[in-house]
Parts: sequence; C-alpha cells; structure tokens
Amino acid sequence: MALPPMQIYAFEDELERAVNSVLLANGVNDPSKQRDWKVDIDGTPMALKTPRVQVQFINGGFANREHYYVNSSGRWLDFADGIMYLKIVTRREDGEVSHAALRGLCRYVMQQVSAISAAMKYHLIEKMIETQTAISFDNDRLHDVSALSYQTTLRIRPEWFPVS
Repeated sequence: MALPPMQIYAFEDELERAVNSVLLANGVNDPSKQRDWKVDIDGTPMALKTPRVQVQFINGGFANREHYYVNSSGRWLDFADGIMYLKIVTRREDGEVSHAALRGLCRYVMQQVSAISAAMKYHLIEKMIETQTAISFDNDRLHDVSALSYQTTLRIRPEWFPVS
C-alpha cells in the first residue's frame, strides 16, 4: 500500500510558515529574526528585536472531529483542530510602532485566510476565528506584550492521499 508524504501531518510547520510569509508580505518584520540568538562582542546575549510577532500553532489533534478521507487506498485522518497564537511585542520608545497598530495589522492579516491557505502546499484552512486576546504584565516597563489567538481547523488537501 502506498503512503502519503509524511509532511501532510506536519500541520504546525506548514501553517506557521504560511502565516509568517503573509505577515512579512504585509509589512510585519521578518519572523526569522526571532530565531536568531545573537551575541554581543563581550559574549552577552543581545535582546530580541522589536517590534516583533511570533507565530505558533498548537495542534489539538484529531479526536474532536475524527474525520477521514476515504479512497481506494484506505482511510486517512484529514482534519486537525488547534489554536494559532500571535505573540506581539513592542518597545515603549519614541519612534516605535504603536502596540495597538501592530495588533490591528495582525488582525487584518489573519483575515486573509485565502492567502494563508494558498501559501500552504499540503493543507487548507477550513476555519480561523479569533477567540481571545491576552496581555502580559511581565517586563511592562519596557515592552507591551499581547497574544492574539485563533481557533483553527486545517484540512489535508485530498490530492496528497495515495490512490491504489
């Protein structure tokens, strides 16, 4: 029996990459900067760049929906539900983008569900609805931090399942 490509079940990787690419196309800073761990000349770690948006999808699994794509090669779980988080960090300094403006830009980008789906090879977004905004009071002397969350349902594109 033929198997589908392993990547069809890497929901987190593909959705995070797609959201980052659409954020970047809409003027939000390069998400790869958040992965750099730069060190100053004397060896001390440098602070992460601001403003920044960090994207993370937490897959909730298949159990809630338990939907299968069925064809001549078998039954394949094809829907995943989870929560997409956008952590927004801005510095409280003159000349920095306002926290509210960056949060609004992120909300605008996340409404472009078709563009995010189009940026994914293996998946389609069935649903993406903002559910709650949370704020953090840690380090609030220097930064404003909030997180947008989106209830998200992904579906594996049917063409990636094998046909016997």
